[in-house]
Order: sequence, then C-alpha cells, then structure tokens
Amino acid sequence: RIFVVKGPSMKSTLIDGDRIIATNLLGAPTTGDVIIFSGKYNNGEVFVKRVIGMEGDVVDVTPAGKVVVNGTEIDEPYLDAHQVTLISSYAPTAFPYTVGKDELFVMGDNRLESLDSRSTLIGVADTKRVLGKVVFRLFPNTGVIDDGK
Repeated sequence: RIFVVKGPSMKSTLIDGDRIIATNLLGAPTTGDVIIFSGKYNNGEVFVKRVIGMEGDVVDVTPAGKVVVNGTEIDEPYLDAHQVTLISSYAPTAFPYTVGKDELFVMGDNRLESLDSRSTLIGVADTKRVLGKVVFRLFPNTGVIDDGK
C-alpha cells in the first residue's frame, strides 16, 4: 500500500508529504520498525510511528530525555542530534509502562512534535490495527527506511 505522510512527527526520517510504501507481507513488526497503524481513538485515524517496545517490554523515559527499555537505554541513531524525549504534557502515559498483550509502544522520531504512546490520547498501537511496515520512500527522497539497527 502507498501512504502519504502528514505532519512533522517523523521528521527527519520522513517528512510531511512523503509518499511511502508499507507492507504486511514481511512478518510482524519488531523494535525499530516504522509502521502504519490505525488508532483506537480519533475515529481510526492512520498514524506512522516507530516501534519502541513490544509485548512484555517495560518502557521508561528518564528526566534527561532518554528512552529506557527493560532497564537499558536504547540507541536511537535515527533521531536528530538535538532530539530529547519528554513525557507528554497531553494526557501523559504513566511511566514506567509495561507493554501489554497485542500492543506496540510507538513514538515519532521528532519527539518534540509527536503525539504518540507517551500520551493516552493516542496510546499504544494495537497489533491488530497495524497496516504494515514502512519499507520504502517513493517521494521526494527515494530510499529504504532505516530501522536503526
């Protein structure tokens, strides 16, 4: 499927207006994958975010703006150098957060402008609502999407 990115939440990995290809033929999403999913809230609006935590993972955000999964600070080479991760000021998720059954904890790569699993307004991605992994950017910058690994 082809999708159009709307908004700044995945900048610099993806920017507003990018055309991307997502598929569900490459298996279930894993940590680091960029996915397309329909939200449980917001009338099923479609979002593009990066998977940070899988079922059973414990996700936390430190006061210094780092993301910790299962007690280990994760390496996030896909973030711009100046990016910090803050707890959402909009209906914040309680941290540390244990990712439940059939859930994915997701965040945008532009942490200061992303409404994602850090807020209960979006919440976690339901694995049954994942439309696919983003595998390719068609326009304007053609290329394979980096999973940060």
